[in-house]
Amino acid sequence: MTLAAELQKFGLSDKEAKVYLATLELGRGTAQNIAIKSGVNRGTTYSILETLIEKGLCREREQNKMAFYTAAEPDDIYLMFDLEKKQLIRKEQLLEKILPQLKAVNNSHADKPEIRFYEGKRGIFDCRADLVSSLEGEDRELLIARDRDLFDKVFSGEEQKQYAKILSSKKIKVKELYNYSAGKAKGARSGSRVEVTAGEYKLADEMSLFGNIIQLSCFRKKPSAVLIKDKGLAETLGALFNMAWETGLRRFIERKKKEQEHK
Repeated sequence: MTLAAELQKFGLSDKEAKVYLATLELGRGTAQNIAIKSGVNRGTTYSILETLIEKGLCREREQNKMAFYTAAEPDDIYLMFDLEKKQLIRKEQLLEKILPQLKAVNNSHADKPEIRFYEGKRGIFDCRADLVSSLEGEDRELLIARDRDLFDKVFSGEEQKQYAKILSSKKIKVKELYNYSAGKAKGARSGSRVEVTAGEYKLADEMSLFGNIIQLSCFRKKPSAVLIKDKGLAETLGALFNMAWETGLRRFIERKKKEQEHK
């Protein structure tokens, strides 16, 4: 790889690198001399020299009404990049300072849904953590609809217990609709569960709903999750869940009656 190509890694274009190297090799030269040395046409060389001067890579001096150009020393280039690094750090510090204000402006629109995406099993854990951080208020319920077979494949029994403990510690009541090939899942003291058969109502993956927050989790080949904060969507899904809950509960009671009749 040529030296000109190496210089392009620092943000110089091909012609800028050639003009800089030609100026460095000449030590001092006119635009015409530099154009001939670099192989770049004279008109373009003038423009590039102005750009290199702005970047601190070249200097211009007039002598006998002629403009002569010199290249910055290699050590000066190091100092220049060191200065750029310090400027970048200052910009980063400034961004950290104003970021809360920018977020406040971004979230100032009440009707704008707030959406976050998560990938992998670790992502689902993070999504659950963000959901749990919003769980407050004993008079509210966490609504869940899911396929427990897929849920059990992703989360171990111990992981499920840990999550249940967190919900219990926050005194959150749970209402869960689920499909489960093993039949009835054990109930929880903090809430209730209703099994719906996959033949009647097929549930896939998981939806959790709490207040204005919706969590959608995919448990298949590539686990992922989405967290949506939006009052309108949450109210609509909450209404649909409650309708499904009433239907599922009625069907569950009907099945139990039939089972008792056949005993």
